[in-house]
Amino acid sequence: MLRIRKIINPYMASNLAAMEQVKAIMRKQFPNLIKDKVDILDEQLINPLKFRYQSFLLLAENNHEALLGY
Repeated sequence: MLRIRKIINPYMASNLAAMEQVKAIMRKQFPNLIKDKVDILDEQLINPLKFRYQSFLLLAENNHEALLGY
């Protein structure tokens, strides 16, 4: 079974592990991406005024809450 959920606040307890998994996948799939771009992902979700757009992250998980994609 596949579950898709939306993350707006990466600092909620239920989202902390998922955010670390997303960052690990991004670093693995995009090795030439500047490290700061991956680390700033949390701030982009929290502070829409600074970046001038509201962002959110969609996650695909299985029944065991293992991240399948974002």
